[in-house]
Amino acid sequence: MTYFVKKIEWEYGESYGDVFYPRNQAEFQAQLQALELQALQKNYPFYVELAFEDACYIGFIVGHALSCFNFGIFTADDHQAVNCRTQFDSHYDPQVDHPEIMIEYSFKADHGETSMPELLPREQILQAIDQYIETQKLPAYIRLSKQSIIDRYIEH
Repeated sequence: MTYFVKKIEWEYGESYGDVFYPRNQAEFQAQLQALELQALQKNYPFYVELAFEDACYIGFIVGHALSCFNFGIFTADDHQAVNCRTQFDSHYDPQVDHPEIMIEYSFKADHGETSMPELLPREQILQAIDQYIETQKLPAYIRLSKQSIIDRYIEH
């Protein structure tokens, strides 16, 4: 049986070997822990994307106490194709204090920033990922904006 997480991609991306294809939950957890440790040791937070067997993905930051939560759905089989479209949404809580504070991270040799309303504690992100792997539903504390994604993927 195929494991629900298709691949983990980070830092420079698959074309540079920064990819892992877990076969089970133990391999998946071990790889996430290794990435977290690598980011913490270098004091270099970076973005990770998990691609799932249902053509969805979750992006988040390792190496920091806070992390973003990006959720996407590919709408073509070939994710590299020019005509591949993605429905994308990300966690955003407008009630977070200090929305001007930014967290920097790296992904595919590029640097990004994300603001406080887009961030959650890393533990909550990991719990949401585990729940998605188990149920294909995200916990209610993940606040997305697109109603069609909320209706399909958020646990009520």
